[in-house]
Amino acid sequence: MKPIISVFSSTIRPQNWLPLYKCLNTASVPFEIIFVGPIEPDFTMPDNMKYICTDVKPAQCWYIGAESATGKYIINISDDFVFGDCALDYLVGMAEHPGIDMDKTIITPTYCNHPTAPKPWDHRDMQFFLRDKSTPFLPVCSLTTKTLFNKYGIDKNFYGLYWDLDFAMMNYENGGGIRRCKAAVCCDDPHEILCKAHGIHDRSFFYSMWIKKWRGNDNLSKRLKKAAKSSKALGSWIRKTRSRPVAPLVMSDDILAISQGVTLENMV
Repeated sequence: MKPIISVFSSTIRPQNWLPLYKCLNTASVPFEIIFVGPIEPDFTMPDNMKYICTDVKPAQCWYIGAESATGKYIINISDDFVFGDCALDYLVGMAEHPGIDMDKTIITPTYCNHPTAPKPWDHRDMQFFLRDKSTPFLPVCSLTTKTLFNKYGIDKNFYGLYWDLDFAMMNYENGGGIRRCKAAVCCDDPHEILCKAHGIHDRSFFYSMWIKKWRGNDNLSKRLKKAAKSSKALGSWIRKTRSRPVAPLVMSDDILAISQGVTLENMV
């Protein structure tokens, strides 16, 4: 059966695939799940699970997964995510609502501390700057159409993270929006990837695209501390348009062999 929704993920943890599949499989909507990364599974995969072997950078793995998707809708996840029961049903149900224009809408699940005993984050924790409602609301992961995904793509200057937030900001720039599905809950395992070199690089690049007067992380830290003392809203810091056009990842004959754009070797 052709999937209604394609779930795709960059991956380095095949041991998580079956538990993740099990929670997604509580839904009745037909789905496929696509994992893209360097470590092959040592188990038999379900018929609607696909693995693409490549050692390119994570952002490019997500791009490959999206381009390989066959569903009406696509959603990016990480391989350490866990979802609450029937999450895909709730997400697709919202996407199919006649009042929602999926040509310009991203739907995000609700981030929780644990999906089986959910205590959702305050929605303000999903703002561009945490708890500042004057700044844009951003997704945990983005259910969208392949057409909308291809409209913006993934900038090759991202190594692995923040490309999906950049995608959301470009959708805002072009008159689109984000809807949160309260019934679809998810969480991930805590890890320190954001503190690693590529996490810091990707966050800095994302901020440089969308924060006015960007002068680096140290300068931003000083500005945030100063703003906190005065309880100043930070919405005025956010650009309405991206500081420069996307330099997109593109399909090529060597897409599975060579990382495009920023890599660990050439990261500044």
